[in-house]
Amino acid sequence: MHWQTLEVSPDGTHHVKGGAAVYSARFLSVLKFHNPGFAPAEDDSGAFHIDAAGESIYTSRFLRTFGFYEERAAVQAESGWYHILPDGSPLYSKKFAWCGNFQEGYCAVKDFDGKFYHIDRKGGPPYRQTFRYVGDFHDRYAVVQNAEGFHTHINEAGHFIHGKWLIDLDVYHKGFAKAKDQNGWFHINLQGQSIYSQRYKNVEPFYNGVARVETHRGELRLINEKGEKIGQLREELEDEFHQVSAELVSYWRFYTLQSAIEVQLFDYLPASLQELAQYIDLPETSTDKLLCALQEMGYLEIAESGQWTCTPKGAFLQSAHPYSLMEAGRLWKEEHLTCWSNLTYALKTGSPVFSHLFEKGWFDWLKDHPGKNQQYHAALSTYARRDYKAFCSSINFSKHNSLADVGGSTGFLLFSVLDQNPHLNGTLLDLPHVIQLVNIPFHLQDRVHCVSTNFFEEWPSFHTESAVLSRVLHDWPDQEALQILKRVRAAFSDNPNNRLYLLEKVQEKGSSQGALLNLNMLVMTGGVERSLEDFEDLLKKSGFVLEKVVRLNQASSILIAKQETL
Repeated sequence: MHWQTLEVSPDGTHHVKGGAAVYSARFLSVLKFHNPGFAPAEDDSGAFHIDAAGESIYTSRFLRTFGFYEERAAVQAESGWYHILPDGSPLYSKKFAWCGNFQEGYCAVKDFDGKFYHIDRKGGPPYRQTFRYVGDFHDRYAVVQNAEGFHTHINEAGHFIHGKWLIDLDVYHKGFAKAKDQNGWFHINLQGQSIYSQRYKNVEPFYNGVARVETHRGELRLINEKGEKIGQLREELEDEFHQVSAELVSYWRFYTLQSAIEVQLFDYLPASLQELAQYIDLPETSTDKLLCALQEMGYLEIAESGQWTCTPKGAFLQSAHPYSLMEAGRLWKEEHLTCWSNLTYALKTGSPVFSHLFEKGWFDWLKDHPGKNQQYHAALSTYARRDYKAFCSSINFSKHNSLADVGGSTGFLLFSVLDQNPHLNGTLLDLPHVIQLVNIPFHLQDRVHCVSTNFFEEWPSFHTESAVLSRVLHDWPDQEALQILKRVRAAFSDNPNNRLYLLEKVQEKGSSQGALLNLNMLVMTGGVERSLEDFEDLLKKSGFVLEKVVRLNQASSILIAKQETL
């Protein structure tokens, strides 16, 4: 009987042809047949494979069996996962925590350390690196995910084919792949380049030159390979009039959060309406309105018992959360809000609003307001804990003996690096009123030297083999940024291993992502978010050469620079 004509019965216990059973045996479960004509089955003895007559093709038994792909089947045994040949013998001796199926001569596997990679038809790895996840090969390329959760494409040798890292990614289909960045889904070519500028809520692969896409407002379109709209399948579900209307009253959401922070509502959860009204000292009717608004915004949810609780999103506004944003919430309310209400002044003059309204720059003003200074640096520490936790593992500090954290706030990043690199000594450099807030951990006190100085005055003499500037340069226009970089260069000795590490958001050319942050820098300090080319130019002018860029997350990248050799 030809196995290609057999189907799984509706109850999944045997195989049928034309609705009639093709053998008398009944199993706990069966799957469909694959070449060379065998199907996974399970009975009380375990899992195995059967032929078209319902007979076991070998004597071994497993916990689970899967279909043959390229005449190799994944099985799960007590000792782990591996692949077998049609006679039931192991393809190789190694065991894995999980195995996929062979496609185009390769198979995705996961080792017992939780790392993913591919194996070839003999069971050996075709490349040396490992990833957080890998997908199947399709048209010679596979999607892989790095430790930070970003995706790119590799070939069979494990080489990156374009080196672009994206939030999400699909395999190539007829020369194009689905890709996702912070703005949505789109299509890329084999060079990793977007083939059009639009971003969508969802896209499908191209089929004979046409793809079905959905806009963020719910319109279904057909587009061609140039990204041009060639048809409409559904009109927008959300019209632009109501979208603009919602944007005009976006401050409703901001002040709802500010009121909740002011009365510390999130710290009293979980609680009932009546309990919360007492805790935050508001009438029950007002408390109910506030709770419902926060529920609409996705910060709270209510159980059938009437208990209000935080969603994961709302938990960030609890003071006990390790990444609490309560201080940040208070920070953005006052001076920042006042400055933003005068955005037009900054746009017309190209000058920061803050210095215009408060008659001195943001950092000088903080010196005269200790409470706000402490609040600002507490917020910076929260962002550092959340955004820079992968920095230490992304850089090999073994070639350095010292690291200077220039503009390092209260030192969280520097202390983290020193904790993981016991051979390093550190220098923390910042303004005197910032250094006063620093509390060096006891076990690091003999390895940390604090330097109080102004970026734009003569620095006290010190030398270092490496330096990190974490979100420092974006606070300043080019002239001041260049001055800071030249000062750092002067602190380096003539050592070929010296490196400068810039932690910054790299503004992608042609993308609007980060444009609002760019406006904020203009409003508050006159600073700017920069493209990769902008950073390369600044580095070159200050005696550095950009060596490598490592993406940490959607907000930050590490730009690694070495001293320019004369």
